[in-house]
Amino acid sequence: MFWAQSKGIQSNFQSTWRRTHTALYECSKPIVVALERFAINGGAALALAADLLVVGDDSYLQVGEVRQGMAAPYNLAWLSLRHSENVIAQLTLTGKRFSGSELHRLGIAYAAPPTADAVSVAASLCNELAGYPSDALVTIKRMMRAFHDASANDWFDIATRNAPKRSGGPKRVS
Repeated sequence: MFWAQSKGIQSNFQSTWRRTHTALYECSKPIVVALERFAINGGAALALAADLLVVGDDSYLQVGEVRQGMAAPYNLAWLSLRHSENVIAQLTLTGKRFSGSELHRLGIAYAAPPTADAVSVAASLCNELAGYPSDALVTIKRMMRAFHDASANDWFDIATRNAPKRSGGPKRVS
């Protein structure tokens, strides 16, 4: 980590990471993601950026930053955009792995087919959506974002402003 910071890689990464999430937020077309195997921490944030997430039934997603003393601002931003505080708490406060089946039950995943079929199910969904008038998809997605009074930059500013730097390792509970 020190080497990365001394070379300026850390600051470049933060800027690139922010631009990535801003571009995903501002994308006018539906984003369909197929998750095979696992998405942990930053990978989970990318999976949660999906408008429609297809997760293999025995694959998992883990927002585990809490176990590292971190806040997971981008995971929190995407979860807050789409889910209840109860669902957000389950994923972020526990830091545990949630299987595709659990994510489907919680309403996070659109579908949880057998893992071997996740990509084909996502591709079929993409083909189905591609058959709809594209202006309808763009209009609906724009309206989904219109219910939030924040731009992409405002949305991610809120998430990152309240996220302190790493606070240290896990602590034992007596």
